[in-house]
Amino acid sequence: MEYKNIRVLEHIHNKSERLILDSDKFQGPTKICLLDFIGANQYFITDFGAVFHRKKFFPNKNNLVTRDYVPRGILDRYYPYTWVNIESFRTRRWFPVNQLLGWAFDTQKEIKLQYFIRDNPSTDPCKFDDYHWSDTPNKENKLSIFPSRYIKFMTDLYAPAE
Repeated sequence: MEYKNIRVLEHIHNKSERLILDSDKFQGPTKICLLDFIGANQYFITDFGAVFHRKKFFPNKNNLVTRDYVPRGILDRYYPYTWVNIESFRTRRWFPVNQLLGWAFDTQKEIKLQYFIRDNPSTDPCKFDDYHWSDTPNKENKLSIFPSRYIKFMTDLYAPAE
Protein backbone atom coordinates (compact mmCIF):
# COMPACT_ATOMS: atom_id res chain seq x y z
CA MET A 1 0.00 0.00 0.00
CA GLU A 2 1.24 3.50 -0.82
CA TYR A 3 0.82 6.35 1.65
CA LYS A 4 0.47 10.11 1.12
CA ASN A 5 3.16 10.90 3.70
CA ILE A 6 5.56 8.25 2.47
CA ARG A 7 8.65 10.42 3.11
CA VAL A 8 7.78 10.91 6.78
CA LEU A 9 6.68 7.28 7.20
CA GLU A 10 9.93 6.03 5.66
CA HIS A 11 11.88 8.05 8.23
CA ILE A 12 9.71 6.72 11.06
CA HIS A 13 9.49 3.05 10.07
CA ASN A 14 12.49 2.34 7.85
CA LYS A 15 15.21 4.34 9.53
CA SER A 16 16.30 1.59 11.90
CA GLU A 17 19.30 3.44 13.27
CA ARG A 18 18.17 5.24 16.39
CA LEU A 19 20.60 7.19 18.53
CA ILE A 20 19.59 5.79 21.93
CA LEU A 21 21.83 6.58 24.86
CA ASP A 22 21.84 5.84 28.57
CA SER A 23 21.79 8.99 30.67
CA ASP A 24 22.57 9.67 34.31
CA LYS A 25 21.27 13.25 34.14
CA PHE A 26 17.82 12.37 35.48
CA GLN A 27 16.65 11.01 38.83
CA GLY A 28 17.42 7.43 37.82
CA PRO A 29 18.75 5.39 34.91
CA THR A 30 17.14 6.82 31.78
CA LYS A 31 17.31 6.13 28.07
CA ILE A 32 17.14 9.03 25.63
CA CYS A 33 16.58 9.00 21.88
CA LEU A 34 17.25 11.67 19.29
CA LEU A 35 14.09 12.60 17.34
CA ASP A 36 15.87 12.83 13.98
CA PHE A 37 13.55 10.18 12.52
CA ILE A 38 10.76 12.80 12.40
CA GLY A 39 13.06 15.54 11.16
CA ALA A 40 13.54 17.01 14.63
CA ASN A 41 17.24 16.40 15.25
CA GLN A 42 17.44 19.31 17.71
CA TYR A 43 15.21 17.37 20.15
CA PHE A 44 15.38 14.14 22.11
CA ILE A 45 12.86 12.16 24.16
CA THR A 46 13.38 10.29 27.42
CA ASP A 47 11.90 6.89 28.16
CA PHE A 48 9.54 8.63 30.61
CA GLY A 49 8.07 10.84 27.88
CA ALA A 50 9.80 14.20 28.38
CA VAL A 51 11.04 15.98 25.25
CA PHE A 52 14.03 18.32 25.48
CA HIS A 53 15.69 20.71 23.06
CA ARG A 54 19.35 19.73 22.80
CA LYS A 55 20.56 23.33 23.22
CA LYS A 56 18.23 24.11 26.13
CA PHE A 57 19.18 21.23 28.38
CA PHE A 58 20.56 22.50 31.68
CA PRO A 59 21.51 20.27 34.64
CA ASN A 60 21.17 21.77 38.13
CA LYS A 61 23.94 22.03 40.75
CA ASN A 62 23.57 18.29 41.44
CA ASN A 63 24.15 17.59 37.72
CA LEU A 64 20.52 16.43 37.29
CA VAL A 65 17.87 17.74 34.93
CA THR A 66 14.54 18.43 36.63
CA ARG A 67 13.07 21.10 34.34
CA ASP A 68 13.38 22.81 30.92
CA TYR A 69 11.54 20.09 29.03
CA VAL A 70 9.35 21.15 26.13
CA PRO A 71 5.93 22.18 27.48
CA ARG A 72 3.25 19.54 27.03
CA GLY A 73 -0.46 19.79 26.49
CA ILE A 74 -3.52 17.56 26.27
CA LEU A 75 -5.19 18.12 22.90
CA ASP A 76 -7.75 15.34 22.82
CA ARG A 77 -10.55 14.56 25.24
CA TYR A 78 -10.92 10.92 24.10
CA TYR A 79 -7.24 9.98 24.05
CA PRO A 80 -5.69 12.02 26.88
CA TYR A 81 -2.09 11.57 25.78
CA THR A 82 0.25 14.51 26.18
CA TRP A 83 1.43 16.32 23.03
CA VAL A 84 4.50 18.47 22.34
CA ASN A 85 4.96 21.23 19.79
CA ILE A 86 8.37 20.86 18.13
CA GLU A 87 10.06 21.86 14.91
CA SER A 88 10.01 18.99 12.44
CA PHE A 89 11.05 19.21 8.79
CA ARG A 90 11.34 23.02 9.25
CA THR A 91 7.73 23.37 10.44
CA ARG A 92 6.38 23.48 13.99
CA ARG A 93 4.04 20.55 14.55
CA TRP A 94 2.20 18.94 17.43
CA PHE A 95 3.12 15.30 18.10
CA PRO A 96 1.52 12.89 20.58
CA VAL A 97 4.17 11.80 23.08
CA ASN A 98 2.91 8.21 23.14
CA GLN A 99 3.69 7.86 19.42
CA LEU A 100 7.11 9.45 19.84
CA LEU A 101 7.90 6.93 22.58
CA GLY A 102 6.97 3.99 20.37
CA TRP A 103 8.70 5.28 17.27
CA ALA A 104 11.84 6.07 19.29
CA PHE A 105 12.30 3.04 21.53
CA ASP A 106 10.40 0.24 19.73
CA THR A 107 10.57 0.98 16.01
CA GLN A 108 8.05 -1.00 13.97
CA LYS A 109 9.03 -2.05 10.48
CA GLU A 110 5.44 -2.96 9.63
CA ILE A 111 3.21 0.05 9.18
CA LYS A 112 0.09 -1.98 10.10
CA LEU A 113 0.93 -1.52 13.79
CA GLN A 114 0.37 2.22 13.90
CA TYR A 115 -0.85 3.00 17.41
CA PHE A 116 1.38 2.97 20.50
CA ILE A 117 -1.30 3.00 23.16
CA ARG A 118 -2.14 2.24 26.77
CA ASP A 119 -5.11 0.15 27.77
CA ASN A 120 -6.16 2.95 30.11
CA PRO A 121 -4.71 6.26 28.84
CA SER A 122 -3.74 8.84 31.40
CA THR A 123 -1.44 11.81 31.36
CA ASP A 124 1.10 10.90 34.04
CA PRO A 125 3.20 9.01 34.70
CA CYS A 126 4.18 8.42 31.10
CA LYS A 127 6.56 5.46 30.93
CA PHE A 128 7.57 3.53 27.84
CA ASP A 129 6.85 0.17 29.50
CA ASP A 130 3.15 1.03 29.96
CA TYR A 131 2.45 1.10 26.20
CA HIS A 132 2.06 -1.49 23.46
CA TRP A 133 1.64 -1.50 19.68
CA SER A 134 -1.81 -2.04 18.21
CA ASP A 135 -3.41 -1.94 14.79
CA THR A 136 -6.43 -0.12 16.23
CA PRO A 137 -6.76 2.57 18.89
CA ASN A 138 -9.07 2.30 21.88
CA LYS A 139 -12.68 3.13 21.09
CA GLU A 140 -13.64 6.76 20.53
CA ASN A 141 -17.04 8.21 21.42
CA LYS A 142 -18.61 8.31 17.94
CA LEU A 143 -21.63 10.29 19.16
CA SER A 144 -19.62 13.35 20.07
CA ILE A 145 -19.56 16.50 17.97
CA PHE A 146 -15.88 16.94 18.84
CA PRO A 147 -13.57 14.86 16.65
CA SER A 148 -10.49 13.22 18.11
CA ARG A 149 -7.28 15.13 17.30
CA TYR A 150 -5.26 11.99 17.92
CA ILE A 151 -7.28 9.98 15.39
CA LYS A 152 -7.09 12.86 12.89
CA PHE A 153 -3.29 13.09 13.33
CA MET A 154 -2.86 9.36 12.80
CA THR A 155 -5.34 9.20 9.90
CA ASP A 156 -3.63 12.12 8.14
CA LEU A 157 -0.17 10.63 8.67
CA TYR A 158 -1.09 7.14 7.51
CA ALA A 159 -3.55 8.15 4.77
CA PRO A 160 -3.36 5.96 1.69
CA ALA A 161 -2.27 7.61 -1.55
CA GLU A 162 -5.08 8.31 -3.96
